[in-house]
Amino acid sequence: MISDNPNRKAAIAAAIAASLLMLVFGLTYRVLAAQMPTPTGTSPLDPDALAGFPRQIGDWKGQNVPLDEAVLREIGADASINRLYSRGRGSELVSLFIAASGVTVGTLVGHQPEICNVWSGYPLTYDRSTELLLDNGTNLPCRILQFSRGGPLDTEKRTVLCYYMADSEFCGNRYVLRSRVQHRQSMVHCLAQVQIVASSKEALDADSMIKIVSDFAIDSAPSIAELFAHIQNNQSADSTHSLKKRGSLQ
Repeated sequence: MISDNPNRKAAIAAAIAASLLMLVFGLTYRVLAAQMPTPTGTSPLDPDALAGFPRQIGDWKGQNVPLDEAVLREIGADASINRLYSRGRGSELVSLFIAASGVTVGTLVGHQPEICNVWSGYPLTYDRSTELLLDNGTNLPCRILQFSRGGPLDTEKRTVLCYYMADSEFCGNRYVLRSRVQHRQSMVHCLAQVQIVASSKEALDADSMIKIVSDFAIDSAPSIAELFAHIQNNQSADSTHSLKKRGSLQ
């Protein structure tokens, strides 16, 4: 059990708020969905496709943070998980949100942290793209953003690390994801957005929060890639089976 401290409460609030804000921007997502190409030969994911993602990742221990059914419907993803992970006896906390789909792209690219957090009262203070070196030698392209609100004596800070998945391949931003879908439509079986959020009401500086989300991203990325490789194989097998069945009926 993770100790009940202000940072834990802030992290849970951030984990829920990241998804609740989709309700506010639902119309924007539907407009973006109409602009995005749809992978061909794909089928929706099993709603429990992400449920097997490990709750123990290195020194990190995770617990689910339930989302309201109305929020899940508005997200529009086939499958999602929303978890709080901690290490160091709860002194370091991150929330992990993953939304994945076999057919819908627009909803996933519509949820942008710089829009949602600013509209919820967290001005953007830092934004950069980077690549993190994983232990297996792979580079993880991603964006790191920071937001802050409140006064000098009561400041709440939020750091977001985000990236996308096209099957088991990492994409650092929505433009790379869009390009990959456009050029490899028939080969993409699953798309996902990953967000890792650290929140603090204590005296953690910006570099410390970036280190926390980066550490978790490095530790969790191989497991995420492995999970989506498994989903990709399942989706590919389902597509092949569907095509064979369709051909036998003609």
